[in-house]
Amino acid sequence: MKYLGSKTKLLGFIDTVVTECQSKINKPSDEIVFCDLFSGSGKVANHFKDRFKVVANDLEYYSYATLCNLLNNDSSTAYECKPILDYMNYCMDGEQGFIYQNYSEDGGRTYFTNDNAKKIDAGISLVYRLYNEKELTEQQFYYCLCSVLEGADKVSNTTGLYTAYLKEFKGSSIKPIVFKGFQLKDSVADNDVYLGDANDLVKAVSGDILYLDPPYNQRQYSGDYHLLNTIAQNDKPEIAGITGKRVGRVGSPWSSKKKVEDEFRTLVESANFEFLVMSYSNESLMPSEL
Repeated sequence: MKYLGSKTKLLGFIDTVVTECQSKINKPSDEIVFCDLFSGSGKVANHFKDRFKVVANDLEYYSYATLCNLLNNDSSTAYECKPILDYMNYCMDGEQGFIYQNYSEDGGRTYFTNDNAKKIDAGISLVYRLYNEKELTEQQFYYCLCSVLEGADKVSNTTGLYTAYLKEFKGSSIKPIVFKGFQLKDSVADNDVYLGDANDLVKAVSGDILYLDPPYNQRQYSGDYHLLNTIAQNDKPEIAGITGKRVGRVGSPWSSKKKVEDEFRTLVESANFEFLVMSYSNESLMPSEL
């Protein structure tokens, strides 16, 4: 997934810092609790799932679904879901659903080609139907759901964010969507995934290493990735504006210059962890001396 603020390139550095913390914890590695409260695309949480018990959280549903797949699935789920993905790729017809009606060329917003939008509609419809009919377990549901999300993101006609779409289809957006599987690591413990506000959750969890990667500027992820939420939730929301954003979503206080310092102080004061590791840009809303 193309993701704003992804820590993929910083994983080595983050690992070095976390390893130093680990050396001071008198526990076996698989008993250490690593908590990632702003998990986003799940790169950091997934990196440590074969070493620690991971507690991961995010406020956005597309992220929650991604975390459920990355942290609670393994190679066995990939094997079980392969026939479903094969059907979606080779046998499934498209549908003129909500994505086609609102986010395709025919729908007046060129996020996707008509054919790709129809396939996204059909894929989401199939995954939800199989889950509601109890033909998919919860783990299989998130695996297949994330395959649709990843496939849609790869053929989106955007620059990476969903705050705008390109007027002409270019590059990968012209290619037919492909629903791919995932290469998943095995976990060393049962991981916990949450969907909610970090400041609320930190009062209910505890552990050894708390990793924080909060928003550091005024961009709102709920707006930047609104279409991924709509695809993942399959809820046909009320939308508005040229870009078709979901109506009614309140922005994160972490992206507000007036509110962010209070949010940070409250979270840290509420945390019950031995170590705190934080990623934060030096070009951010909070001053570094805080």
